Amino acid sequence: NNYLKILIPIHIAPNNLSFQTIYFNNVIKALKKKIDVKIFWVTYMPNKFESKKEKDSEILDIHDFKNALEIIEKIKPNIVFAYTGGPQGQIHYSLSLASKRCNVPVVSLMTVDRLIDVKRFKYLKSNISRFFESSIPTITNENKKIFFGKGRFFIYKTLFMINTLRVLKKNYVFILNDLFNLIKAFSSTIHSLNAEYSNTLHVLDNEGMVKPLIKAGFDEKSLVVTGNPLYDKKLKKIKEVSHIERNGIPQILLITSPVVEHGTWTKQERDEAVKGMVKQFLEHSNEMNLKIKIHPSHENLSEYEKIVNEENSSIIIYREGDILDFLNQCDAVIIYDSETTASISALIARKPIVICNFQNSKKDRFLEKGLAIECTNPKKIIDAIKKSILIGIDENRIQGFVKKELFKDDGMSSERVANAILKLIHK
Repeated sequence: NNYLKILIPIHIAPNNLSFQTIYFNNVIKALKKKIDVKIFWVTYMPNKFESKKEKDSEILDIHDFKNALEIIEKIKPNIVFAYTGGPQGQIHYSLSLASKRCNVPVVSLMTVDRLIDVKRFKYLKSNISRFFESSIPTITNENKKIFFGKGRFFIYKTLFMINTLRVLKKNYVFILNDLFNLIKAFSSTIHSLNAEYSNTLHVLDNEGMVKPLIKAGFDEKSLVVTGNPLYDKKLKKIKEVSHIERNGIPQILLITSPVVEHGTWTKQERDEAVKGMVKQFLEHSNEMNLKIKIHPSHENLSEYEKIVNEENSSIIIYREGDILDFLNQCDAVIIYDSETTASISALIARKPIVICNFQNSKKDRFLEKGLAIECTNPKKIIDAIKKSILIGIDENRIQGFVKKELFKDDGMSSERVANAILKLIHK
């Protein structure tokens, strides 16, 4: 068969809107302009996902395999996508090791991942409590509770990794060291760059990532700066986003992110923040209008609905939909922090931004660069929004940020990733 077989591990349904699916679909689209491609999605979720065959793609489920080597030997891919995170990404790590054993090139997308430095104890405590949670937001039916769901799934992934290490004939010292590193990752959000887990090709968001990776021991030849395909459509479409003067009261969009799921806020902190803001909007309903857009695959809609309903509010909460459409219809944006794709989208869309720094955590990059207004108390959210709209946006600062963080604003990152992959397989 004269086509390129690509294997992509994914922790949600491939038809869901998420960072990963948008990223990969953009790259696949760019590749298909140059070569025939067949995609093998390997889903890894707590519940078995239905396998499905289509003309140029196939969905396989992790539960049908005992280890990663079995997957590689069955599919015989030309390219495997996997992260460089080491044992804490048990499935990606297993597939990376098995691919290398079979001489299959492994491509890693390395996005700017400056996870907020949360106090070690708080992060550990949050991870332990999440370990015992029953619901997992990535499950298609979010109201379906699985007893001890997260913990059981974590154990499943760890056993899958151990089975892979054993079939790859890794010794007990190697396996124990990986388990130790996996447990260590439980207590820290800051995962140092480790060249030990490097792969064949690393596609990077920006030029600023190159030096630290070389310093950490990554092979310079394996690093290619492409920009992030996730923003291609946004960078192209943003030129069309209307900046019409709207009559009537300002429309405000709260774009949430999985701060609880990632262990950076506690559930109580998140709930109190949202409740506090909703109260303020109810009191100032004649001055501005709020809509809430939650993460499409990592947050629980019913949890947000409960908070809003407790305040007898008619505020609408959206889960699905293109973030650009929401941004097009709002006058200002509230975000938890700037470490999300939605926050960068808001910036690219030239919207005034307010950051909820209610925990007084480490300074945010948007705040440091003067790209957003800080709000440290939910009671002051209305004043912060008014201030952000009054100040407006600084075009030069935004362009400087885009150039530094996203490499180029030409919307051609997908093409650059596709070209790097083709160059790799034609070596």
